[in-house]
Amino acid sequence: MKKLIPLLSLCFIGLTASAQTKEIAEKDFLAAINKLVAAVKMQHWAYEDPFTIDSAFSISGDSLTATFKYKTDSNYYRVRYAAPMSALKGVFQDVYQILSFKGKSVHVYEQIGNGAWILVERRSMFHLGMIDDEDKKLVELKYEVEGAVEDLLEYYEK
Repeated sequence: MKKLIPLLSLCFIGLTASAQTKEIAEKDFLAAINKLVAAVKMQHWAYEDPFTIDSAFSISGDSLTATFKYKTDSNYYRVRYAAPMSALKGVFQDVYQILSFKGKSVHVYEQIGNGAWILVERRSMFHLGMIDDEDKKLVELKYEVEGAVEDLLEYYEK
C-alpha cells in the first residue's frame, strides 16, 4: 500500500500539470486571436459594415464562440460564430487569417436589431480578419496566432 500511494500521487500530478498546460495554451490562443481581431479593419468579406467586438472569443467546454456587432446607416446586426474546439484543424491565410475546422462544424448565427438569433450558415472556416502584409503589427499578430494554434493543437488533435 505504501508503494501504491506515491505512484498514485505521480499520476495525479501528471494529470494536473497536463490540464494546467492545456489551460495556458487556451489562454494564449484566446489572447492572440482577440488581439488580432481587435486590430483588423475587416473581419469577414460578407460583413463590410464597421464592427465592434460584442463578445470576445472564449472557450466554454468544447465550444469556441465570438460575437461581432455591425452598424449600418439605420440599424445594427450581430453575427455569432460557434465551433467545437475538438474540430480545430489549423490556421491559414489567404487575404484573411482563418481558423480551419473539420467538416461544416462552424455555425454562423445572425441577429438583426433585437430580433431572434437565426442560424444562417454552417462552414469549415472561422474568419479572424483581413491581414495587410504591409502592416507590421498585423503580421506580428498573425504569427502569434499561428504559434498559439500550433501549441493548442497538441491538446485537441486525435
